[in-house]
Amino acid sequence: MSGRLRRTLECMNITGNTIFIPGATSGIGLALALRLQQKGNTVIVGGRRTELLEQIRTEHPDIHTVAIDTADPGSIDAAAASVIAEHPDLNVLVTMAGIMRVEDWTSPAGSLATAEATVTTNLLGPIRLIGAFIEHLQTRPHATIMTVSSGLAFTPLRVTPTYNATKAAIHMLSESLRLQFDGTTVEIVELVPPAVRTDLMPGQRDSEFAMPLDDFVTEVIELIDTQPDATEIQVDRVSSRSARRAMPKSVSCGCPYSVSRMFEGLRSRCRTSARCEVSRAPAILIPRSMTSATSQRPCRRSRVSSDPRT
Repeated sequence: MSGRLRRTLECMNITGNTIFIPGATSGIGLALALRLQQKGNTVIVGGRRTELLEQIRTEHPDIHTVAIDTADPGSIDAAAASVIAEHPDLNVLVTMAGIMRVEDWTSPAGSLATAEATVTTNLLGPIRLIGAFIEHLQTRPHATIMTVSSGLAFTPLRVTPTYNATKAAIHMLSESLRLQFDGTTVEIVELVPPAVRTDLMPGQRDSEFAMPLDDFVTEVIELIDTQPDATEIQVDRVSSRSARRAMPKSVSCGCPYSVSRMFEGLRSRCRTSARCEVSRAPAILIPRSMTSATSQRPCRRSRVSSDPRT
């Protein structure tokens, strides 16, 4: 967690909030919604798939739901109007929705469509959500916008270039909005997940290198509770010091073995040019055509920093 970014205003509390989390019908979003509700918050989850919303209402009757497609501006506006009307005390927005897809621009068929869809969901979606809720949030005595970036905002994964770019953009958006809202009642908090065992990518749920979902959410809640003035929420696994201890030497060379440690925000020197053990890495399933070109390529990065943002 960054120790340099601190606010002097009222900080995010862990309880007593009314929280809207679009993109929370599964994975990190749903797990976070359930923990926040257990902490004494009113939580509304949003999602595109009506059957999942119905399942959440049945299994968790204390959780409120609303249909929303964050790739559709009209759907965002309609959901925002509904949420604000039904929950006028809303004071926290978590822009959780996102997709992560493999692209191979050396064989670009389909890559442009994938890239455009990723930008629409991962970047335009949060921007539109903030635009739809910001006027309301400014009326609240204390309000929080929590954006969701990634360790890949700081160190890219070769096979997901547009995902990396959108998360880097979310990070910079968060930094910039924090400057604009300095001195107001709205704070901007950035959640920076590592690889977590969800279905974001094929095989990620079963990857032994990804962080267990329950462990991740437990640490996030603990950080919010114990460090409420923090503006970046980074679990220990995504911190550069932890990553340097755990990461094999071959991980930072840009090869697909990096997938097994993806999201761990680290810029480090690769000290080996030996073939990386791609075939033995229990990581995300990547097409073989994307693993052969770089398996012997050494890392060109040379900067080591204790701050993954530099």
